[in-house]
Order: sequence, then C-alpha cells, then structure tokens
Amino acid sequence: MTVAPGRSAPVVPLSPRVIEAERAIVAAISLDAEIWSAARDLVQLEDLTDPACIVAWSAALALDADGIAVEYVGLAARMRELGAESPDAWLALAHEATPSFARWEDWCAAIRRTAALRRAAQEATDTAQRVAKDGAADAIAAGAERLAKLAADLSPAKHALDSAACVEALVRRYDATREAREHGRSVGIPTGFESLDALVGGWRPGQLVVIGARPSVGKSSLASQFLLAAGGAGVASLLFSLEMGRDEIMMRMASQLGVPFGPLYHGSLRPWDEEVFTEALERLRRMPFWVDERGALHAAEIASQAAAHHRRQPLGLVVVDYLQLCRAERRRTDTREAEVAEISRSLKALAKRLGCTVVALSQLSRKGEDVGRPPQLSDLRESGAIEQDADVVIFLHRRRRVDSPTLLDEQAEVLVAKQRNGPQGRCMMRFQGDRVRFVEDVQHAA
Repeated sequence: MTVAPGRSAPVVPLSPRVIEAERAIVAAISLDAEIWSAARDLVQLEDLTDPACIVAWSAALALDADGIAVEYVGLAARMRELGAESPDAWLALAHEATPSFARWEDWCAAIRRTAALRRAAQEATDTAQRVAKDGAADAIAAGAERLAKLAADLSPAKHALDSAACVEALVRRYDATREAREHGRSVGIPTGFESLDALVGGWRPGQLVVIGARPSVGKSSLASQFLLAAGGAGVASLLFSLEMGRDEIMMRMASQLGVPFGPLYHGSLRPWDEEVFTEALERLRRMPFWVDERGALHAAEIASQAAAHHRRQPLGLVVVDYLQLCRAERRRTDTREAEVAEISRSLKALAKRLGCTVVALSQLSRKGEDVGRPPQLSDLRESGAIEQDADVVIFLHRRRRVDSPTLLDEQAEVLVAKQRNGPQGRCMMRFQGDRVRFVEDVQHAA
C-alpha cells in the first residue's frame, strides 16, 4: 500500500518487531471498538513509524473526531480519502498476520517504549549539536535534564513509591480497617458468609483466591454466591464461565435468591414461586455483574477483557470458573504443569494490576478422595505454582453419604488451608440442593 506524502520517513531504522506491533494494533482497532477506545489514549500518532500505520491511525482519529465509529469498512474508506491505495487489501493482510488481539496492551506498550527511545536518541543528537555549536554549559545541563526525564519515563522505577507514600498508604488502610470493624462490617468485599468473613476478612484488593474442590461438590454454586454477595454490596464483578452457559448460571443465581431450582429448570413454577422469581429477577437486574461464557479462553484474553470492563466500571471481583480450562497464551513448554503455572501467575498479576480480587476455581486430584481424607494443598491439580501464587486457598469438602456412597452429604466444610495474612480455619455449611446454595451451619460450627 502506498501512502500520501506529507510526513517524512523516520530517521532511525524501523524495528521489524515494532512494525508488527503497529500493524497488529491497527488490525485490532478496526474490529474491536473497546480496544480503540483504550488504545487511542495509549498510542499517539507521533509514536508510529510505519507509513501505512500512520495513515490508518490518522484515519481512525479523523473518524473519531467526526463522531463516527471506528470499524473495518469505514476505516478503509477514510484511509482511501487520505491518499492510501488499496487499504482494504492492506488491512486484510494485517488481519491475517494477527490471529488474536489478546496482546493488544503489550503492542501499545512496545510502540510507546520504542517511541520514547527514538525521542531519547534524537534528544541526545540535538544536545550534542547544540554543545558543538555553542559550547555553553547551560546547553549541556538542559539536554541532560530532558534526557533524565525521558529515562524516567522508560524506567520501571517510575512505578515505585517513596517511603512517605508507603506510610500514608498503610495509615489509610489501617483507618479503613478499624472503621469497618467498629461498624461491624467486613473489611473487604463480603463473601456472603459471616463465618468466612470473620476468618478471611472479606475479599481484599490484589488477592488471588483459589477455591479447590472435586467435581460436583458445588464450587460453581459457591462462586455464584460470592457474585451475589458482591452485587448486593454494590461491588462490580465479572464472571468468566469456561464450563457453564449463561442461562444455567442465571438459573442458579435466581434459585439462590429463593426460587426452587427444579421447577425453574423444567418451567413448572407455582404461582407463588413465580412471584419470588419476579422479585429475584429484579434484584439480579440491579446488580453490577457481567458474565462471559466463552470457553477455552487464554489467560491473556481474560486479562484483556477484565481490563476493558475495569475501564468502564472499576471491578472489585473477577471469578474464573475454572482454572484448568484456561489456556496459556503460548505453549512454550511441553508440560501442562508449566502451562497452569503461567496461567496462575497471570491471574495474580491481573489482581494486582486492577486492584481487585481474582477468585479462581480449581479442580483437585483424587488422592484425598481415594483415602477418605479432607483436601490438602498437595491435592491442587497439575501445578504447585497455584499454591505459591495464591494469597488464599480454600477447599470445599463434602463427604459421601454412608447410606448411598454415590451421593454427597449435605453438610459441607469450607477449609481455609492457606491465608498469607491470616490464620487457617474451618467454616461449617450445609448445601441446599433445591436452591443450589450453601448456608451456614450454626449447629455444627467449629
């Protein structure tokens, strides 16, 4: 594709990697409006080096200024108006070279970093020329100051806080914790269970919480109750359901609000239950949560979608159901354990980056079940990294009934097996099958 004249080529050699990143982000914005709404603030026109990408970005900015949505057909048409030849073919090639948009934030970061390096190189050249021409000490000082500022923008140290800022953050956290305690509130996001809140203090920002259980014990039901508790407190939440569909999730949540699950599933609610159903639907409508039911997502896609939602409305809770159904962005190893470790690290990084709690459900191995003991940390399937990365590890355990070993007992144990900043402990609950929910079992409380 040729481009219209009007902007000179960059004086520094073009890096193949950054050109790939520029073309990939252009491909992404042409199909995903959410990526464009974020990327336009991250990448400036002067950051780009590839002439075709410069025209494409100029076209996107022009569409945006005119109040027109940035999308494939309109972008190609506006590029043509700016003098580009065959923009449709160029965009098609860009899309063929970009099978996934999951790494769009990494592309933006690479483009910005490369642009900052170019500006630093140009500043160094300009400073040397001024010094050679004028020989003045103030030219050296001014150039050094500008270079130091550019270096600070490139350095990871720009994210560091000095000791005074760290102390202020600690004071704010302590004051908030004390105020919550004095008013009988959970310190973090409420879990929906008083005994569990008393043990873990609610869900805290930046935490990765792992909920482990064997299949069919009820971990998905427990997770949806966490969503309901957060929603009832006005906390925005996002559920990635890699196993169950949206309709089944919503039926469970409606049932947990009091609607009999069997009649709801079979469409045979009695008149008085239909009233409860209507009330449950109204409560659900008012809750700030989203459900993403796509299966086999990459961990990077989960992070990208969560970040996009977080920009629209800050999230307090992200739930992933469940961890073993996630995929790593790229299989760089031959082992599933290493892939799960990469996913685990990605979810922990997401929690810290967004300042929210990430609750990841996890399957357990059969070892504990085979010997008839409660779960323990070594039962986490496929990777010890899950235990290492998690701030809190909770096991959901239900024993098999003596009279019918194929069925699980209603009584359930919620075992806090690891808590980075608190004690281990146990909460007793009971599973109500007709409402697919857990309730606290005060009678058998530990």
